Amino acid sequence: MIKKLLSLGVLLLSFDLASAQDVDLSNKLIQEYNSYRKERSAESSLRSHRPITSSCLNSLILDARKNWNNLTDEAKNTFRTYLSRPSYSGTEVIVTSANFDYHYTLTGADAIPSTDADGSGYPDYIENMAAIFENCWTQYTNRNFAMPPFDGAEGGSQYYDIYVGDLGTGLYGFVSPENNIGNNPQSGTTEVSAYTSWMGMNKDYSWAPGITETQAIQVTAAHEFFHAVQFGTTSETTNFLAEATAAWSEDEIYPGIDDNFQYIVDVFNRPDIALNWNRNDGNSGSPYSSHWYGPWIFFRYMTEHTSTDIIRAIYGRTISQPNDLEAINLELTSNWNSSLRDMFEKAYISFDVLSSTSSYAPYTFSRASNYVSYLSSSCSGVCYEDGYSYAGTQLVHHSNTDGNHRLMRMSADYLDIASNQNFSVRLTKNNQNAQLDIILLKYDFAASTVVASHSTLLGNDPIIRITDNANYDAYTLLVERIDRTVTDTLSEQYTITLDNATVDVEEIPQSDISVYPNPASDNFMIENRSKAILSHMELKDITGKLIQSYRFESASGTQRISASDLQSGYYIATLYFVNGAISTQKIIIQK
Repeated sequence: MIKKLLSLGVLLLSFDLASAQDVDLSNKLIQEYNSYRKERSAESSLRSHRPITSSCLNSLILDARKNWNNLTDEAKNTFRTYLSRPSYSGTEVIVTSANFDYHYTLTGADAIPSTDADGSGYPDYIENMAAIFENCWTQYTNRNFAMPPFDGAEGGSQYYDIYVGDLGTGLYGFVSPENNIGNNPQSGTTEVSAYTSWMGMNKDYSWAPGITETQAIQVTAAHEFFHAVQFGTTSETTNFLAEATAAWSEDEIYPGIDDNFQYIVDVFNRPDIALNWNRNDGNSGSPYSSHWYGPWIFFRYMTEHTSTDIIRAIYGRTISQPNDLEAINLELTSNWNSSLRDMFEKAYISFDVLSSTSSYAPYTFSRASNYVSYLSSSCSGVCYEDGYSYAGTQLVHHSNTDGNHRLMRMSADYLDIASNQNFSVRLTKNNQNAQLDIILLKYDFAASTVVASHSTLLGNDPIIRITDNANYDAYTLLVERIDRTVTDTLSEQYTITLDNATVDVEEIPQSDISVYPNPASDNFMIENRSKAILSHMELKDITGKLIQSYRFESASGTQRISASDLQSGYYIATLYFVNGAISTQKIIIQK
């Protein structure tokens, strides 16, 4: 049952002003604020809290709060109003559901619709919103997420406070972190930087494109309440993890509304922007804040090929491992026989494949056709940097003169290649210390399959040789940049050379490699006694079909390979080494 309470006023926050000023950060926050700012009504307290677009408020508020002591006076004046709870010009009413307090008014600029069709004594708008938020609470609880910490009596009670008012056209909602309480008593884990928070919701969603007002409230509630859950776990994650997983959660709680499709355009149109872009990255021209949201498609791929519970597990790891990329990598390596690089590569391959057909596994999305339809107005998938047709004459692609000259960390360029014969692809780095690599996707359209060929080294250059061109219809080359350094502002440049495939390949002596047990059932070991360092392995069945591709993350002499997903049978493992050498091994799986 919903009951009505009286407003108990607004808490104004105090801050320690004695600290060194970070002029560069302050100016960046102000610049981003001003670049998206729209007119605000002086009559609306809630609108004075709106940012600027749906893409940037939470990140701006969090960054301002976490760095408050280091901001300039100008930056503090810009964001001070966003860090205090709003008050209404009209009479404030508070309605309470099982877990939330809803603050609203029926007069003034923030007035919500007063319609009460069911005669309950409460506005239908608030009753509808209350039912939606309680569903979100239940859904996240059932997924074992810790609920946000109680805020004491702030806003009238310990319940989670939602302020409904005029946020203007274009802004769905926002969450403002309030007090760092360290440990969240709502969870069974010991947190170290959990925040209480409150939320702003719009009084009107009739402007939301392509969805009903109820659907707009649903996806906003799922998204914004997930931010409250995040703040109750840790405030140390980056905007990338926070916004991408919040957009991912919209599919989890209210599948099929698809309002989050609007964000994937940025990823598919600009795959060469850092997966975890932040406002300190250079070569941006203007803020790419929507890129924080678009990578929800990366987490969609991850959860479809592991478990939806992996997101909760990753957040649990961020409590003790504040670097979110390392937290993701640790969860993948510990429990999923994978790694961040492996998942990154498979997801970015899937961006090009963009199919739900099982024969393309593991490079599939369950709703690939929906993504293709939505992206049809741009590239109908991932956008290519360039395209080439190889007919025996050497072709060269210089990234600093062709394409858009951009390849940020944790990103990829895509090049379309057509060929009527065997060929080789070679990458030469302008900066020899850059962590660049290439993957060639080989498509057989008749069989609806794709083979991802990884590189070996020729000197310091990654190279891929195609000696079976007759088996494939088309090729896509991924130039991937795999370093994770957040402060790196460079866009690395490179040269791609297409040439003939006649290059000698060294074969590692059979006596230097051991595979055991053989036959194997659940796992097998690869012992490398040579001086060469393993790069990756391709496992094929007796028909030559690629079954598994495995990249070795460790340089240790013995590698453990899981056979849990392999059926009984005879396999050929081709081991590729960093120096360009190979080794072929026969493996029998018996179960």
